[in-house]
Amino acid sequence: MLRTALRNVLAHKARLVMTALAVMLGVAFVSGTLVFGDMVASAFRAASTVSLKDVAVSVQAEYVPGAGAGGETPTTVLDSRLVDRVRDLPGVTAVRPSVKGSATLARKDGEALNADSSWQNLAADYVIGTDGKDARHPLVSGRAPAAGSELALDTTTAEKAGYQIGDTVRFATTGPALTKKLVGIVRTEDPRVTAGGTLVLFDTRTAQGLFLSPGRFNEISVAAAPGTDQHALTERVRALLPKEGATATSGAELAAEQARQTAENTEALTKMLLVFAGIALFVGMFIIANTFTMLIAQRGREIALMRAVGASRRQVVRSVLVEAGLLGLGASAAGFVLGLGIAAGLRPLLNSAGAGLPDGPLVVAPTALLGSLTVGAPGFPTARWSSHPPHCSGP
Repeated sequence: MLRTALRNVLAHKARLVMTALAVMLGVAFVSGTLVFGDMVASAFRAASTVSLKDVAVSVQAEYVPGAGAGGETPTTVLDSRLVDRVRDLPGVTAVRPSVKGSATLARKDGEALNADSSWQNLAADYVIGTDGKDARHPLVSGRAPAAGSELALDTTTAEKAGYQIGDTVRFATTGPALTKKLVGIVRTEDPRVTAGGTLVLFDTRTAQGLFLSPGRFNEISVAAAPGTDQHALTERVRALLPKEGATATSGAELAAEQARQTAENTEALTKMLLVFAGIALFVGMFIIANTFTMLIAQRGREIALMRAVGASRRQVVRSVLVEAGLLGLGASAAGFVLGLGIAAGLRPLLNSAGAGLPDGPLVVAPTALLGSLTVGAPGFPTARWSSHPPHCSGP
């Protein structure tokens, strides 16, 4: 019966193409979705790890209703005196106060850049450390902005907007359009920027004038010595904060919260894509059943001859099921490979529509492989359902 099933698969290649294609496409859509979900989740986790590197405690200014981006304005309770007090706490090795905002650039031809996804149009200050550099924004060319008439851009933003060192850049925050000279180009690992956003950097005083007020900050990132208890250090930082206007969170809590948000966002996207994959698979099951029904009807004389030479009904049915299994296994393997291509192509496709997904390698988890093979299994029940060959009366 096994040899017969193998011979039938090879002998009816043309008639089985439709079934193989149905299985392959169904598996491809499902495996592509599962691999894509794992890939996006891994990319977000990697980006979060980079952004939270060396952050033991993060102090964030709270937002209140105002005229800022999204109708909210950050409080101004984080000031230079608080930065100095946090720096003097035991276990603290470095403190990074920073200013954040939003700025929409105009391309060199005058059109707005990334206007449909303004939440990704980031602005910040270039924070100079003890080594004279900004560890989060290493320079690629030029120099750091040092005056109110200067700014820096990340490499991707400069390329998309068509700017080079020395050009005059036009941009807008919450007021009228401004112009400043581009003096530096930096590199960044911020996932919002690598996924299609923009980044503009100013010197600290200029950024404070644009988004806050002199001597004020949006965030204070605290680095601690190895072995320092993050929870205890967070409590010491909280004791220095005013009763309202700011919150302190440990690096571990931030990582857990970002991981939770990543899982929720990825799960929602994966479920939405699996709905379309399920529809394709549902339609494919009918194609499989109809194809096997036609194949069996066309092979009535062959099946009758098998019964005449002594094959039992169970053996004939088993032969059809083995044939379906071989076809399903081969089509599932091809579908899984096609699904990897779908997963690789989904990210740039969604990012072109403003999804904002970070870059990352393909991640093939065992669950995706097992799920793909399981999806190919409908070939068995549909073939079983349609495998009541004629001329099979009797035991």
